[in-house]
Amino acid sequence: MLHPTEIYGAWDKGVVLDNHIIKSILLRYDEKGREIFKNERTELGELIYKLKYQNKKDALSKILNLIKENLDILNLKEKIDVILPIPPSNKKRKYQPVFEISREIAKYLNKELKTNILIKKTNFQVKDGYDIKGSIKQINNFKESTNILLIDDLYSTGATLNEVCKVLRKDIKVNKIYCLVMTKTKGV
Repeated sequence: MLHPTEIYGAWDKGVVLDNHIIKSILLRYDEKGREIFKNERTELGELIYKLKYQNKKDALSKILNLIKENLDILNLKEKIDVILPIPPSNKKRKYQPVFEISREIAKYLNKELKTNILIKKTNFQVKDGYDIKGSIKQINNFKESTNILLIDDLYSTGATLNEVCKVLRKDIKVNKIYCLVMTKTKGV
């Protein structure tokens, strides 16, 4: 069972579907002084972790099965025209987990997925202490009035989503922006 929570920012409506971690215990420090934790994740958090960090593509169908009911409850099919994944910070992955999740959601909702609208110019992330202002660029504009669903895997500060919305709002064809995030960090 998921625990959806509304999130607020530069978008029109946003929802995060569940927490990522239930419990985290510090085990030790590694040879570089980094903290090593034992994490207990929510069901969705574990699936996202497996997809993103263990390259387990079979998690995709499980993620979709877990979130379908919420996609229906949110009535996204009636509200949106196109789905945009948040551009990745790590461009070296063999496949991009957020693109894959977005592709499955687009198929389920029978909506167009566009991966050629936004890019992230740097690999900097807020979680690493970087300011990401100006790091998102729109490389293609919309041709007609469009309601967008942004998809991301993990919500922490909302800085990336806000930066993406700031960029998209400059496009006169962008109408409403909805955000759907799979999981959120515990402090949010």
